[in-house]
Amino acid sequence: MEEQLRQIWADVLFLEPDEIETDDNLFEWGDSIKAIRIIGRAADHGLYFDIATLYANPTIGSLAAVVDGPEASSSCRKIGICKGTSASDDLLQRVRRRIEDLGIPQSQAIRAAKLREDQAEFVEMTAKGAIGASSAFIYEVHGADVADKLQQAIEAVTAKHPVLRTTFVDLDGTYYQVLLAEANPKLLVQSGPVQEYAQEASMRVLAAGDATAHFALVDDDGTSFLVFSIFHCFFDGFSRPLVEQDLVAALKSPNSFAQQAERPWYGDFAKRLDAELDDASARAFWRRYLEGAHVETIHRGHPGAPRRFDQALYETVAADVLQGGQIHLATAITAAWALTLMRRSGFADIAFTILTLGRLYPYEGIDRLPGLLVKDRPFRLQVQDPEATIEAVLRAVQQDLVSAGEFEHSTPFRDRDNRPLLQSYVNIKLGASAMEPTCIDGLTLHPRRDLERWESESQYAVYLEMKPLAGANRFEMRYHSTLIGDAEAAALLRDFVELLRRLGSCSGSTAVATLLESSIGCQQPMDLRQ
Repeated sequence: MEEQLRQIWADVLFLEPDEIETDDNLFEWGDSIKAIRIIGRAADHGLYFDIATLYANPTIGSLAAVVDGPEASSSCRKIGICKGTSASDDLLQRVRRRIEDLGIPQSQAIRAAKLREDQAEFVEMTAKGAIGASSAFIYEVHGADVADKLQQAIEAVTAKHPVLRTTFVDLDGTYYQVLLAEANPKLLVQSGPVQEYAQEASMRVLAAGDATAHFALVDDDGTSFLVFSIFHCFFDGFSRPLVEQDLVAALKSPNSFAQQAERPWYGDFAKRLDAELDDASARAFWRRYLEGAHVETIHRGHPGAPRRFDQALYETVAADVLQGGQIHLATAITAAWALTLMRRSGFADIAFTILTLGRLYPYEGIDRLPGLLVKDRPFRLQVQDPEATIEAVLRAVQQDLVSAGEFEHSTPFRDRDNRPLLQSYVNIKLGASAMEPTCIDGLTLHPRRDLERWESESQYAVYLEMKPLAGANRFEMRYHSTLIGDAEAAALLRDFVELLRRLGSCSGSTAVATLLESSIGCQQPMDLRQ
């Protein structure tokens, strides 16, 4: 068992097995992204454990004892992805009749599954042409015969990725995702500002039966860009590198890529979630979780109708802002933002929203599954003891991120009648695309993440996003200036960055009160307790 786990770790961490000792801590080598890949690879080998088990047993020796011993957690059972749906299935027959009404031959529909709640929200967004209903990814391209090479590659990738052949239909007021046997993606060739095209693509109105993945080659003043846009209902940021790596593989070796197996379909995963997880119990958990927490951490009163943010600020910190390997970057960012809100509001028990990867299940192939798995969930931190240490707070943050993970499949934000109005949202983009400029047979493909901007309408006063860059982490803080003034927003971001740096450098025995009482920003904290 130990040797099997050691090989899995080595494959994920790009190490030789003999470089990993039995008592080495996984999280000194990697982060939660690596943990997801280890869980997925282990499931492929018939070893099933969840993220909580891995966090509690982060060494080869301790994990082997739990997975293979009498203390094995009940959560370590096998939860495999469904392998398909019979052609005689009643739902599939109903879906086939529906898509025929939409001009699609019945034989094209090969699988169907009900949309999850968060997916259905994007159907409502695209019907209104709302910004953010689709994502648009931009790549600068150079070389000869670019259009022909890209057309062949996207056809090959579409044949292997069910997510690129998925549409949706409505049946009796309920939405379903439908996997089509074939798709005929066409590379649209046009001229104009690439960022304008990407913004238009993010607001594309999609109707039942429409293609949900689109590709365009845009000539922007003599420079060519590939724009890949896809309905957010079926795709998230972690899915992007999965498609990117296959696009590169299809360009490099079309014949070899054509021999590869088809990728898993998110609809099968959604069916298994519906069958095995209790959404109502999860929402009840989150209601209990938030009881008593202070949510007015940015402003007083109702935030008003959802709308686009009108202001943005930026800060950059070094990639090695955390000294040592014991603190996860996501844990430190979450803790720093919580402490920043405590300092601003004067409360010792606060809550805000975070985006998680939603891939902490022991499912076969979970690390290779494109789809809308990311989840927005509440996060709450209480520091009632002013003498509590930084180490204790970071441990509490990490424990919360793990222990509440099993309830992320359905959060209170899906409850439209009792949705909590938290005031800030943190999106830590770990696991997103890290693709470097790539040259393949005379064609250069250069990701231009600097030209991309995902937006949506929001009631949050503040949206904080972290993007990893080469040698740095870039923070963008968008905000509604009607809910927080410009000077206050600037001080809030400066406080956060300074707290993050201090968390990464100070002793774990430092009292939290020392950080909260320090004068960091240019403004004094605003006390919202009155």
